[in-house]
Amino acid sequence: MYIYPDNLKSKASMWLWELKDLAVTGIIVLVSVFAFAYAKLWFPMVIAGVYAFLTIQVEDTTILKFIHYACAYFLMEQQHYEWRYTANETEEVDHPNTVDIIMTNEEGQTLTVRGESLGGGKIRISRINQVAVDFTGEYSTAIVIHKDTPGVVAHITRCLAEDNINIAFMKLFREEKGQTAYSIVESDDDLPDSLCGRILQNPSVRDVMLVHL
Repeated sequence: MYIYPDNLKSKASMWLWELKDLAVTGIIVLVSVFAFAYAKLWFPMVIAGVYAFLTIQVEDTTILKFIHYACAYFLMEQQHYEWRYTANETEEVDHPNTVDIIMTNEEGQTLTVRGESLGGGKIRISRINQVAVDFTGEYSTAIVIHKDTPGVVAHITRCLAEDNINIAFMKLFREEKGQTAYSIVESDDDLPDSLCGRILQNPSVRDVMLVHL
């Protein structure tokens, strides 16, 4: 069955493969048939079978992509983390055990998260990028950063419903009308990693983060 993506930026697929991988497999199979018919060479068929197996999609990824990411991480593009602690003596906060975590990647993108220790091993996230939010992390949580436009919340809930995921709590926060918004979804169920890819198919969604429990 041919599956066309909801978002034109996504890659179309047919059966268990992306169209690109299906085309490559077809070309290798065609070459294999001629190689076996005229030269009795069987190894091109093995290559076709291995490539077809490695490119089967499972939860929006493939074994070949996993190998690529692993090689990139361990051999070429290992992530580098630097951290430091700085006491904020100028800003007053509502809770004494408050920490701001400021994360910046190599591209200069910054994410700021404020957390509060409530005692007894419990915490509360109270701010993301200067926007007041409120969730505890006691449930599996999806944090969706998106533009404040109509239809995004409906898209998120539809993606959850497709995986039969029950919503325990859902809250929406925004900077101001039409600007950046944060949808926080807490669930009793496990959130599959493939959920991120489906939610990101909406062009108004900028990023999705999952907190697994």
